[in-house]
Amino acid sequence: MISKKEAPQQIADSVFWLGSTDVSDFLQINIYLIYRNGMGIVIDPGPRNIFKQTLKAVREIAPLEDIKALVASNQDPDICSSLPLWEEAGFQGDIVNHWRTGLFIASYGLFSPLYNIREPLTPSLEDLSRLQFVSVPYLHSPGTLLSYDPVSGTLFSSDLFGAFGKTESLIADDVYLSKMTAYHNNYMPSAGYLPAVLDRVRTLEVKRICPQHGCIIESEPERHIDALRDFISSSTIKNNPADNPEDDRWEAINFDLNEELVLSSDEKLLDPVTGLYKAAFFENFLPEFLKNNSKGTLSYFRMDGMKSFNNSYGYQEGDRAISTFASIMQESKPAEAYLFRESGPILILMLPESCGGSHIDIIEQMQNNIRESGDFIEQMTCSASVVDITEVDPAESGRAEMLIRKIRNRLQVLDSMGPHSICNVPAKTVQDADAPSVMIIDADPISSQLLSDFFSHKKFTVSTCSDGAEALRKIDLNRPDIIISEMLLPQMDGVRLREQLLQAYDLRNIPFIFLKTEESVKKAQHLGVLFNFKKPVMLPELYGVVKSLIRDGENNVG
Repeated sequence: MISKKEAPQQIADSVFWLGSTDVSDFLQINIYLIYRNGMGIVIDPGPRNIFKQTLKAVREIAPLEDIKALVASNQDPDICSSLPLWEEAGFQGDIVNHWRTGLFIASYGLFSPLYNIREPLTPSLEDLSRLQFVSVPYLHSPGTLLSYDPVSGTLFSSDLFGAFGKTESLIADDVYLSKMTAYHNNYMPSAGYLPAVLDRVRTLEVKRICPQHGCIIESEPERHIDALRDFISSSTIKNNPADNPEDDRWEAINFDLNEELVLSSDEKLLDPVTGLYKAAFFENFLPEFLKNNSKGTLSYFRMDGMKSFNNSYGYQEGDRAISTFASIMQESKPAEAYLFRESGPILILMLPESCGGSHIDIIEQMQNNIRESGDFIEQMTCSASVVDITEVDPAESGRAEMLIRKIRNRLQVLDSMGPHSICNVPAKTVQDADAPSVMIIDADPISSQLLSDFFSHKKFTVSTCSDGAEALRKIDLNRPDIIISEMLLPQMDGVRLREQLLQAYDLRNIPFIFLKTEESVKKAQHLGVLFNFKKPVMLPELYGVVKSLIRDGENNVG
């Protein structure tokens, strides 16, 4: 029989129990260490009030400099409150967590990198244990995760399989099942998720279960897994009494959705090209970010010239370029930053205050890393729109939506700034300082010159092209405020050009005017072009429409 007072104890090959403390008459806390090949990972580093004894137990096994990671299976203080003390003692490594837990861990003001379980493991951690992480949302915390060490067959189960009460032995006995089910009945309000979680756990080769509370399940772990599943499937959770119809409804919803939420919720939110979370996830994540950060910046990074790149090399090669773009950005960003994919060639970067320094300097360095990379088949650049979260008062209702609107509007301003640029000022400030821009696409040099001279006289910045393919390349790099195009063009006609622009998320909203023939009106309307001018063009009328379209665009930018 192993006494709880005889810490640390080796419980499996390279796996150690660091001791526990009774925080009340009914609950004890367990902390674990994997130490293998001269490197260690602490599972659930524990509360502040037992940090000294935890650190002493670690040092009996390994020097602190060998500890490469602390795994926080959820946000609770009995797991996370000691994190600042680990850093003060000299810990230098990663803090492993689910992103939902990371939101709260950031409140401790840590300088250690927060490693999201969706990111690739560093080589040292991967070689150490080949840990596998299983996301188990709302059991009992939204960011709860299980850690599985396949080398020893140990499942570190966080609150799952925990129990109330004091025992003299560290190892679960025959009566542990009843304590375990009582604990889950009281502390797992989202028990509807459990069947799917336990089915997933059943697929692992589990030799022992190490919960954060209670005893280690060394004998017949499968029996305990099945017993807990049977208990949940057959019992009524006290948190959802049968005499409350509303609670019955939520319990039914939980059971109906548990498999999708537990087994595939993260996967469905991930972008298949980059492996990053999608824009919908970002929009749900942003309010939590704002709650936990009084300062910080949001940035949209857009690869320049991707439309022309896709036309030259194909969309499959374009996806590879975007994947490379995301990988370089992931490697370049500060550890505390968050990266998402918006759509098309656009990524979203969130920089919290804890990143330190000038956020513009960080963004410029990331831009330079893209430009200097040799991993693309041709040199690529990216531009960035930036908004400081302090630009919208925290008391404002709908603050997150207002910030998203600002950053998207500044993305439009990049259209007139050229490649490798940054816009971090209100859109109207930039637009008032710069002349509006027009692109004229006409194979007839006389007509093109006439229009160019007219709009130059009206203080427009004018660019001209004589064929559609050249125009597409220029539009992709230097987004004009408005496009005036002939339909009949060499290389790529006006209809095909317009179709190409409509396929591009970041180009489709540029106002477009056709110089038409009579038979082209229906084609233009089909492509969303509402204004068509027959040659020879009445210039004052054309100018009035151009001013109106640009003014409408400015009214949508703030």
